[in-house]
Amino acid sequence: MWGGRITHSKSHLYLSIGDQRYDPSGFPKTDPLSISEIDNSNSVFGKILRFTPGNATYEIFSSGHRNPQGLFFSMDQNILVESEHGPFGGDEVNFISRGKHYGWPFRTFGKPYGLFETGSVLDEFCSVNPSAGIDLNLAKFGASSGTHRGYQIPVYSWAPGIGTSNIMQIQQDSSFMDWRSNLLVPGMVDGAMYRLILSKESVVATERIATGFRIRDFIVSDEGLLILSSDEGRLLFYQSTHPQFQN
Repeated sequence: MWGGRITHSKSHLYLSIGDQRYDPSGFPKTDPLSISEIDNSNSVFGKILRFTPGNATYEIFSSGHRNPQGLFFSMDQNILVESEHGPFGGDEVNFISRGKHYGWPFRTFGKPYGLFETGSVLDEFCSVNPSAGIDLNLAKFGASSGTHRGYQIPVYSWAPGIGTSNIMQIQQDSSFMDWRSNLLVPGMVDGAMYRLILSKESVVATERIATGFRIRDFIVSDEGLLILSSDEGRLLFYQSTHPQFQN
């Protein structure tokens, strides 16, 4: 739950920080530290921070993030793009706006993990079955699943979750001509890359590109290479088919 990335615009650095769920207590978290942090607007946990180079201070740019695994600043659109893990389902892609709250832990499209421990068959059943009573416990906590009412709504969300890692928007000068302006998001659960096709700031179509391995990170290089890093420690290079890069 400590997922984090660093990215930058022309004038700022951005750092994402997870919600510090370090114990197996589930959702809602019941230890005193976690309870005290939930409404603490000054805490860095579950936030995206913005730094100005040469300045020793930072500002909390956005909040309500569970496990932000991906962060990318699109120079084309001048917008910060983020991907994060939800609980059982509810993995998200967000366009980040300054000062906005993205829901966690009060709203999620996923189902919460069990209240006491995770990993057991009973725990999984209770978390995916809304009649099992977990949602009633969430209501006492002031939270609910299956909605983002009152908070920023994701650009896209997966249920069941795909285990997102990093995220990138293909820029207009990329040699991947057919993918320009598209978002790329790996799914570590099913060994695939997801391509999200946008119209303005809405996803209008998706493509699942099977890879057969977990993509932990990736970049698109200036030379027109899609470079994937796998959990097995391999680097894989895919080249654009644009005539400029054919040998």
